[in-house]
Amino acid sequence: MTLPSMAVHPDIKAKLGDQVLADVARNLWPQDCQSCNKPLGTQPPSLCIDVDPSVTMATLHHTTCQTSSWNDLYFRASSNLSWRSRMIDWALGGTDDKPDIWPTFLVNPHLEAVRLRQDDAGAWQVATMDYGRELGLATAGPDFIIDRPVRAHDGHTPTARLRGSTVEVHLSPFEHWAGTFEKLYTTRVRERGGVMLAYTTAIHPQQLTSYQEFIQPVARREVAFGLIPLAR
Repeated sequence: MTLPSMAVHPDIKAKLGDQVLADVARNLWPQDCQSCNKPLGTQPPSLCIDVDPSVTMATLHHTTCQTSSWNDLYFRASSNLSWRSRMIDWALGGTDDKPDIWPTFLVNPHLEAVRLRQDDAGAWQVATMDYGRELGLATAGPDFIIDRPVRAHDGHTPTARLRGSTVEVHLSPFEHWAGTFEKLYTTRVRERGGVMLAYTTAIHPQQLTSYQEFIQPVARREVAFGLIPLAR
C-alpha cells in the first residue's frame, strides 16, 4: 500500500514516524475489513493500531466501521484475516547451467494486519520477521542453512503433507496453509522430501509479477525461510 491510500490518524503518524509508517503501509494489503469482515473495496481504508502487552497490531477497516485511531485501552481482535499463497521455484546454489531449484511455498499469513514491536528505545517497527524467528524461521544470510528442517516449537513439529495436487504446510498449531499446484511443483516437493516455506507480509503472492519482486524483499530481509519436511 502507499500512504495516500489509507486514512491515518495524526496520533499514529506522530508515534510511528514517517519511515515506520511507510514500512507498515508496505506490509498491508486491503482485502477484508477487520471489523465487519466484508471486502474493503476500492475506497481507502482506515488504519488502526491496537497496543497490547502480548501483541500490537496494525489493521485495516472500512472508514465507516472504524475511524483511524491509536488504541492502547483495549484490544480489537482481528476477526477475519485473509492469507494468500503460491508456489515458486527458488534457485539456491548449483550452477548457471544446472541451478539447484527448491520448490518454495510463498505465503502472506495476514494481508490486512501486521505485527509491530517497540524496541528498548521506544521506537516502533514492523515485527513480522521477529515472529517468524520465534517460530524457527530465518532470513536469508550466513546463518541460514538450506536443508535444515524448522525446529519444533511449543511441542509442535512443523510438517508438510501432499494430498494429490494439494500441498499443506503446518508451521504451528495456529499457522497452517494449503494450496493446489501444478504437478511440476508437487513432484519437486516429493523428490525433496519437503517444501521451502517463505513467510512474509511484504509480498502479496498473487500480485507477484516477476522474480525480482521476490528477491528484493529477500535482500531486505523481509522474508523468513525454513524447510518444512513431509510428514512420515
